[in-house]
Amino acid sequence: MVAAPTATVVPAPAPTQIPTVAVDVRLWNGSAEVQLDGRTIEPGHFEVAAGKHQAAALVDGQVAAIADVPPDGGLVDLTVPPPLAGLAIMIENQADARPQTGLTQADVVYEALDGPPG
Repeated sequence: MVAAPTATVVPAPAPTQIPTVAVDVRLWNGSAEVQLDGRTIEPGHFEVAAGKHQAAALVDGQVAAIADVPPDGGLVDLTVPPPLAGLAIMIENQADARPQTGLTQADVVYEALDGPPG
């Protein structure tokens, strides 16, 4: 009689535990696309693998703020510069005041006409 083969059970290796750190990404002073290591995220709390990471805020596709994540985790504050404030000025349009300068650099130019003569 031939003995039945016996199965040898080999335990599976324990999964390697990658240490993580807690990171809180905050966005200040405006709105922007926030990225962590090149991936778009919502600001907030994250667990990331320990090591080097970088957070960035993009406005219109351009980097407005960038910060390295502390290696042991913690707060990352991204401060976006405020948009330019509106500015309105009035300049004289009479012949004696010409030539005006800077009009070609203005975003918007309004001409206010005087009322009817009389």
